[in-house]
Amino acid sequence: MRFLLAFLTILFFTINVYTQSDAEDISVYYKNFVKHSAGDYCYHPSPEATFTAYLNNDSDQVLIENAPRWKNSSDPNISGNGTFGIELGNFFDPKLKTGDSVHVRFTCNAAHEQGILNDSVLGIPWYFFPKTLTLKSVNLPDPPENLKLQIDSLTFHRIISWSGASNQKYEIYRRVYSDTLSSGLPRMVYYRIGFNITTDFFIDSTAVSSEKYGYIVYSVSDEGIHSSHSLEVNEDPYIKPGMDLDISYIGRLPRQDYVWDSEAPWITGWPSVGSTVYWQAVIRNWSDSNLVKIPYKWFLDGTLVDSSSVDIPAGDTVAVNYPWQWTFDRHTLKFVIDPENVVAEEEEENNDLTIYTNAISAGFYVEQSVYDYFHQYQKDLGIHSNSWDDWAQRHVLMWNGMFKAAIYSDSPDGVLDRIRLDKITIVPDNALPLNGGLATNDPDFLDKTIDLQWGFPTTLLDGNFYADHKNVSTNNPFYFEGSLLHELGHARYLIDQYGFNVHDNGSGNTVAIEENGYQIAGTPYLPITGDVVHAANYKGLMNGQYTYVDEYSAAALNLIVGHRAIEGNYNAPGNIGIFLQDLPEENVVTLKDTQGNILSNAGVRIYQAGPKDGEWYGKFYDDEPDLYLSADENGRVALGRCPFCKTGRIEHGYGFSNGVIILRAEYEGKIGYGFLEVTSFNMEYWRGNTKEGNYELRINLNELSAIVAENSNVLPNDFELLQNFPNPFNPETLIRYRLPQTSKISLEIYDVLGARVRVLFKGTQSPGEHAMKWDGKNERGDDCSSGIYFYKLMADQNILIKKMMLIR
Repeated sequence: MRFLLAFLTILFFTINVYTQSDAEDISVYYKNFVKHSAGDYCYHPSPEATFTAYLNNDSDQVLIENAPRWKNSSDPNISGNGTFGIELGNFFDPKLKTGDSVHVRFTCNAAHEQGILNDSVLGIPWYFFPKTLTLKSVNLPDPPENLKLQIDSLTFHRIISWSGASNQKYEIYRRVYSDTLSSGLPRMVYYRIGFNITTDFFIDSTAVSSEKYGYIVYSVSDEGIHSSHSLEVNEDPYIKPGMDLDISYIGRLPRQDYVWDSEAPWITGWPSVGSTVYWQAVIRNWSDSNLVKIPYKWFLDGTLVDSSSVDIPAGDTVAVNYPWQWTFDRHTLKFVIDPENVVAEEEEENNDLTIYTNAISAGFYVEQSVYDYFHQYQKDLGIHSNSWDDWAQRHVLMWNGMFKAAIYSDSPDGVLDRIRLDKITIVPDNALPLNGGLATNDPDFLDKTIDLQWGFPTTLLDGNFYADHKNVSTNNPFYFEGSLLHELGHARYLIDQYGFNVHDNGSGNTVAIEENGYQIAGTPYLPITGDVVHAANYKGLMNGQYTYVDEYSAAALNLIVGHRAIEGNYNAPGNIGIFLQDLPEENVVTLKDTQGNILSNAGVRIYQAGPKDGEWYGKFYDDEPDLYLSADENGRVALGRCPFCKTGRIEHGYGFSNGVIILRAEYEGKIGYGFLEVTSFNMEYWRGNTKEGNYELRINLNELSAIVAENSNVLPNDFELLQNFPNPFNPETLIRYRLPQTSKISLEIYDVLGARVRVLFKGTQSPGEHAMKWDGKNERGDDCSSGIYFYKLMADQNILIKKMMLIR
């Protein structure tokens, strides 16, 4: 007891020795538990759960869950683990002091519950044991949606509008971008500038032209209950200069064009051996201070080869050159700015960059708002990334890592090439494309100095594609945009491997082959997984799994190791998929059953794919075989050079992909089907088997009488949500689902942050199979950005969710 009293005395003294002036520099992070009325913790993240904090019952100035932490932490203010917290030191005018009362109104929209936690500041800093806020069920008004902001060009008044509802009033809050902490972070204090608003718009007549603002709006019911706040609507990002040096890229001078249709692209377009080239490091000074005589160093293969210093003007870039005698041998070259950390920076770990000297070059074009946006928010990831340049270099680093790790029997040393970012070109908003084409795929048709190019227009900031600033995940494009590497793979001739999928939902819309009067898709002959009767042989980067390079793509890339572009450095070049034509002169398949028994003298029919208009990689297999063949006594069937088509040329594009054949085998009165992909033929050819390729195909044989069509008129036994088709897709996809009974249903689309994008259908439907198309647009009719989306079926008490991918 004496020890406890002594501890409390010391604690009380510690609390009260700090004065009011200390509050400006000392963190007061107020954290508590929160429970639903049923007693369970509230695990709902933002925006399902939100809070509003204010002092001394004065709700004229408030903080919400986007308020900054003063200490680095990946834990958001609403972490989804049953707690919430707020840095009360953000209150500044007046600033926090001992004796202030604290009020936090927490709202859980998912549970339709709300509660207010009241407390008092005992001292600064504040030592406390967390409290628990238990929410209560209330008649919550819906938060305002679809906020829009306009600026009057004459008065500079800001006009905020939203989707309103009758019998409600609104309160308007505003924050000022220039109100920042000493760290440069926005303070994020909102001040009430309007209340008892009965219209669905508000004119901020106190706004001035020299400032930028962010706005949130609350709905208030007749009972005085506040909704959760709306999403913020704001102006172009305000970027306060922060002290940071950053290496954008290392280019090679003089830059040389690739040679169109070169017969020796491993030589032409490259410097000549022994000639002098200059490696140019481009350094950016993000601060508002001129930096003088900043040291730098160059390292070749780990050995210091040059050092000096450079002046860097405020907010500008400079270039530092290193001369070198060209060789095709691979070396590592590293540039370091401020190697001894003489300059105190907000980020010290982006001051060096290493390249491979013989790497294939890439060039990125980025519009100004995208560039500024990344500089404002990349630091929020907490991974020493502070700019768009850092984000871009991270992709090069990860891509080279994927190349190195692509070790298979056919690529024992991985992918042999490496990638180097040779230039970053910043252009004004809406400037892309510079010379025809698409803003993304080919931002500058005339730039032949690089082998890979991609553009980043301001439209990428529409929607939620880059909205997640916190999660370090390969599913978060703001951290890793795997689809970018996929698209750039096309510039190195790689094709979409998911295009070899054969989709059919059991209706014969792709496979019209029949047995015993039934179409075989959806029967034991050709079972369906989702809506796929054949999944492509290979996964990986070119099939939607963006974190690794598969063995087929690795082998294809090694066909052009060290080659510069020859028919375009964009998506898609004229020679995309040229390797698909690499087929052995003769191809022999050995047929076996699923137990490995040889199907001697089996009768064989080959069905080739025909075109299917309006579909990427469209295929259609009619009921008429294209080839009739027979196996020998060893089960071997000679297919010729190209059993895929009559022309002898593989097609793989919009409306037609013929790289997959269906093989029917009949053996001792039983019948079975299998698939052969051109990728198997290509791999045989690349292994040196150019004269004859050999394959094994195992067939699941069935009695003819055993066939029962899955697409008969039998009602489903349960609720089913099927995989969308096509997937990935552009511009539209079909979503199918099955109902065992008449049901009230809702079919909705959500983005990766959980925000609802579109309601496709809401109402009552009869039992059976139904289908809805999504055209890739949101409720306003705007095109959604590339990325992962979820579609959710709510039918009676059932909730089913599946994932899909939109690729623009």
